Amino acid sequence: MALSDSQRQLLVRCEITNRDGDPGVRYVEHSLFRLWQYMMANKHGLVVHGLAVCLWLPEQEWQAQGEIFQRAGVVESVHRLSFAIYDRSTGLCNTMQRYVPADDADKVKELLLQRISPEARAEGDFAMELEAGRAVIRDDLVDPSTLGHALSEIRPG
Repeated sequence: MALSDSQRQLLVRCEITNRDGDPGVRYVEHSLFRLWQYMMANKHGLVVHGLAVCLWLPEQEWQAQGEIFQRAGVVESVHRLSFAIYDRSTGLCNTMQRYVPADDADKVKELLLQRISPEARAEGDFAMELEAGRAVIRDDLVDPSTLGHALSEIRPG
């Protein structure tokens, strides 16, 4: 059983600079971007810049239709990490997804696995899935004031 529904996802691609001046790239779900940006700036001291909207496609869809999507913009290899973690104390399953550059996927996967409690790991109370995909990047479509708002709320200017 797949942890994700393997559908396209609208993301914001952004460049970040940490407190030490080290650069990086993050992919954040469009609907969560404003909250994520606030948390990164205020909790972690990251500077977020270089914004671009992109469409993430599962690798299977890219293989079938990549020739068409490649015309839309720059393409980067981006993986989706999906986690499901069962919490015995509440009887609920928490899920999360992260989109990461393909080159960083193993490192991010290990960092996220470290956050799962030893008990949950020992009991097998979690599942993790890595899904390859591509992000079609459109940096010419960014109006920073609309990022994080529902697409139905965005009115052409």
